[in-house]
Amino acid sequence: MINELNQSFDSTLPGDNTQTTLGLSSVPAYQYKPETVKIYGNVVKATNGETRNETLGSGDGTKPFQSFTLKTGASYLPACLES
Repeated sequence: MINELNQSFDSTLPGDNTQTTLGLSSVPAYQYKPETVKIYGNVVKATNGETRNETLGSGDGTKPFQSFTLKTGASYLPACLES
């Protein structure tokens, strides 16, 4: 389990990239070669989609794959990813 995360870079080194250091809450059960380890967090900063209060139309339960257009002309309002 990760219990600490630090990001830093050396401002005295031209072009140095941000380095991320993870602190673990316990010693790993095995030893790994650092150059072979990859950690994927599977996370991304994102916002919720925009809420709209409008009536889309009347659906017909006998027809499959119905679609309705928002007044903005979009068929959906995507959530925005933050960088």
